[in-house]
Amino acid sequence: MKTVLLDKFTPQALACIEAAKKHAEKRGRPITGAEDLLFGLLYDAPQQPESKVVFVMKEAFGVTRIDVFNAIKALPSGPSVLHRPGREFTEGAKRALTIANEREASGTVVRFDLMVGLARSGDVVLNRVLRTLDVDPLKLAHVMSHSLAWVGTSVKR
Repeated sequence: MKTVLLDKFTPQALACIEAAKKHAEKRGRPITGAEDLLFGLLYDAPQQPESKVVFVMKEAFGVTRIDVFNAIKALPSGPSVLHRPGREFTEGAKRALTIANEREASGTVVRFDLMVGLARSGDVVLNRVLRTLDVDPLKLAHVMSHSLAWVGTSVKR
């Protein structure tokens, strides 16, 4: 898979990626996974209370940032068996970043594009986190992709 270009990402989206990298390091992993990107995306969100990503997660699925953090915290820590020297992201994380890059319509990749990329990435670890929270990754991708038309109907229950 080709290298993911991050030059179209907004400063806010890049801050999420940096928070994800720090989270991976804290967990003892030399490579950033999709679950770390989700952590970074939601961790950075408190700086912008109007974050649409956090709002949609809460309103559509009844899932808070703390719920997600606890589900990720429950994952095993330590070096990943999939780590290969010289790689910055897992394949699932690279897929998520690539999908986000392909979604950009305004010339920049925003945090919301990153969330859609994560939901569509098919990453096994991320899907385990989401399913632990009773969130179907396909429904998440759909809701995030169509959020501008979304009027607040819950898709979870």
